[in-house]
Amino acid sequence: MKKRTITSILRTLVFATFVAATLFALAPARAEGKAWDAYAVEVRSGYLALRDEPVRDESNEIGELYTGEIVYLKGLASSDRYWYVYSKKLGEYGWVDKNYLVRMQTTMFYRQVHVDSGYLALRTQARNDDANIIGELYTGDVVRCNDSRDYGGYRFVYSPKLGKMGYVNKNYLVEFRTYR
Repeated sequence: MKKRTITSILRTLVFATFVAATLFALAPARAEGKAWDAYAVEVRSGYLALRDEPVRDESNEIGELYTGEIVYLKGLASSDRYWYVYSKKLGEYGWVDKNYLVRMQTTMFYRQVHVDSGYLALRTQARNDDANIIGELYTGDVVRCNDSRDYGGYRFVYSPKLGKMGYVNKNYLVEFRTYR
């Protein structure tokens, strides 16, 4: 009977540890019972450096964050330019330039462009017309969709790379992946 009780207790502890570890992995740390706010990285090219100090210096870079990747901010940051965030992807806390962060909304999501050749046109209107092209997007470029509305086969997006909003053919947008 004692052996069965000890085994049962050990199983319960292992299960509880597993649940706690899973919950920790699914969300950033919480402090004082307050949730962290999610922000998306948006850079025109390259990456946003995660730093161990709130100062721009190549020697303090501890990670690279790319457009569409999510970081978490708790409350107000203690620097006018830099915010202290958590990157679940990197499993690190650090400082980032707040000017490259966009607060996530519940309807907001990111997609990557995937074309077999050529480019995906960013357009002023949701229709195929050479006169309404305002930009060119290539495979791997990331766009932000503020909602999931369908405009006759087009989606209204923001391109951080181009710094423009417009319509793209939604058939050339795929789930966001990091190809770097």
